[in-house]
Amino acid sequence: MAKKSSLDSPAAAPSPLVASGGGGLLATLPPRQKSKGKAPTSPSSAVGALREVDGMDAGADGDDERTAATKGGRRSSWGKSSAPSSQDSTGMDDLNLRRARQRLNSGRTSSPATSQVDHRAFDGAGRADTNADVARHKIMFTGIADTERYEAVVASLGGLCSNNWSDCTHLVTDKIRRTVKFLAALAAGKHIVSVRWLDQSRKVGGFADEAKFLLKDKAAEKSFGFSLDESLRSAKTVRPFAGLEVYATPSVKPPHADLAEMLNAAGAKLVHTIPHAPPSSGRIAVIGCNEDAAECRRHVDAGWTVHSNEFVLTGILRQAVDWREHVLFGGGGGA
Repeated sequence: MAKKSSLDSPAAAPSPLVASGGGGLLATLPPRQKSKGKAPTSPSSAVGALREVDGMDAGADGDDERTAATKGGRRSSWGKSSAPSSQDSTGMDDLNLRRARQRLNSGRTSSPATSQVDHRAFDGAGRADTNADVARHKIMFTGIADTERYEAVVASLGGLCSNNWSDCTHLVTDKIRRTVKFLAALAAGKHIVSVRWLDQSRKVGGFADEAKFLLKDKAAEKSFGFSLDESLRSAKTVRPFAGLEVYATPSVKPPHADLAEMLNAAGAKLVHTIPHAPPSSGRIAVIGCNEDAAECRRHVDAGWTVHSNEFVLTGILRQAVDWREHVLFGGGGGA
């Protein structure tokens, strides 16, 4: 579903003004007459107030950078599918972004905003879909440096931000990374997209089709021997870890709390005791490390095979329970 060394910065959107051909025809048009009536006021774009904001990552998962709203050129008005019709729209974007950030910061320290908000959802083309539940867009970030900017985008579109894999719908990141958030989101079959998804969503004024913005990281996929697209499909349908119990020796990394969270997302669970000998039925895996070699050998003597932590980490990436590849101590097999 960036604390990221580099922000995915798409090229600036082309100007919405379309040059008209036929200079002679334009020259024959009468000069524009000044309107006798009062000039219409540019409508302010609706900015969705956050109804829920969990504490976002700071430090390990991202820098507290603040990027100018107009970086990369003029942008479309928040919450509208049409392109700006005048130069004033750029200033309006700045204002709306600042308002979204103010509401975001307010949501972190006080109760959710109570002002009236248009909670319409949008289809991929930016058209309003009044029958959709906009709460289906609950965004979690990992590895994104300019998180605050993208939190403001989510808020402006009526979505929510989350710091928990269990209730998020999308993980936005810059690359495949073996963090708790990434592995838990993958194991739970959440949408994992690049920041380009939010850039496009801001541009069209509504949440774009996430299927077109699946995270691409061919180098990491090759290194770990898996396909993110295939793993996400497997996590949603096959769920190979479902029902598995995993025992970890004390010094195993990641810490047991993180390990338990990832396993829970995959439908498995971390257990704190195991039978003296492997049972004749059931799926129980033991993972250990060299620091706990003495305990691992006791388990091997009792008939267990002890695996490394890659049994879980790489297993979740590949969505495969491999009882033979990651053996650390013992006979090389399992349930």
